[in-house]
Amino acid sequence: MSGSLQNFGGGSGGTEKFKTDVPVSLSGGKTLGKYPSGAVIHAKGKTPAAVLRDLATESIYPTYTPAALTLSASVPPVGEIGESVSGTVTAQFYRQDAGGLLDLRVLDATPSVPRVLKKGATAAQSVTVSLVRSAAGVAYVGQADYAAGQPKLVQPDGTPDPRPALVRSAAAPQAAEQNLSTAPLVLRGVYRAFFGPSEQVPTVNAQVRGLANRPLSSELGGSVILETGTQYRRFAVALPAGLQLRQVLDLTASGADLTSQYAPKPIQVEDAQGALVPYTLYAMEQAVVYNVSHQHKLIF
Repeated sequence: MSGSLQNFGGGSGGTEKFKTDVPVSLSGGKTLGKYPSGAVIHAKGKTPAAVLRDLATESIYPTYTPAALTLSASVPPVGEIGESVSGTVTAQFYRQDAGGLLDLRVLDATPSVPRVLKKGATAAQSVTVSLVRSAAGVAYVGQADYAAGQPKLVQPDGTPDPRPALVRSAAAPQAAEQNLSTAPLVLRGVYRAFFGPSEQVPTVNAQVRGLANRPLSSELGGSVILETGTQYRRFAVALPAGLQLRQVLDLTASGADLTSQYAPKPIQVEDAQGALVPYTLYAMEQAVVYNVSHQHKLIF
C-alpha cells in the first residue's frame, strides 16, 4: 500500500485521519485485504482504525429467491383414450423475494389463441375441468404478473443492495414481471395394452379387455413380464397401433426365444368410450399347461 505518514493529518480531538485515498500497488497477484492490485482504498477522511476495518471486512451481497409458479391437476395427466374425467387444475404462485402478486391466471392453451379460464390476485387459482381424453389432449397454462421486490441489505454495513433489479435473478433485487408462465400441463389419452394368460385365444373385445394386465401403453417402457401361471396354456398380448411385439424370451427356460410362437393377427378392441380401435393380437398356444409358472419377457 503506497503512502506514508504524510497521508495523515490532525483531526478533531487529536484523532489522525487519512488526507487522501490510497491506491493499491502489489506484485504477483497479491491482495491487501479485499483489495486487489490496482484498486483504490477510499481512505480520505477516515481514521486508520476505520480503514483497517474496511480492509478486513468484505461486503456480503444478499441472494434472492425468485418468484415461482406451478400448475397441477387433481387427475393424472395421462389416462385411456375415451375416458371421461372431471377434476381441477390449480395455478399456485410463490412470491419469495418478489413483490406482491398483481394477477394470476389459468388458461386453456389448446386453441391457437389461449383462453383465460380463471383470474384474480390471490396466490392460488383453481378451475374445474371436464373432458374426454384424446390423443391430442387439452393443454392448460398458468400465468402470473407481479410487482418488484424490495432490495435486501448488504452486510455488514446494512445499506440497501445497490445492484439494478433483474427478473428472477438470484443475484439482484427482483424486478417486476408480466406473464410469468408455467410449462403446458396436458391432460391426454393413450390406448391401453393388454396381456396375460388366457383360457382361450381372444377373438372379441371382451376377451382382450379381460386379460389380467391392462397398462397404459405409455407405461410399458421397453419390456414387461407376462407371468404364465399354471392354469392356462394360452398367452396373449394385444397392442395398439404404434407398438409391436419384437421379441419374447422365456426367462424361466434360460432365455429361450419364443417370438415365433406368438403369432400376430388383427383384432378390434374398444377404447374407454366404446369405440372400436385396430389392435394387433399376439397369441401363443401350447399343448399342456406349465407345471411351474414361467416368465415371458415381452420386448417392444
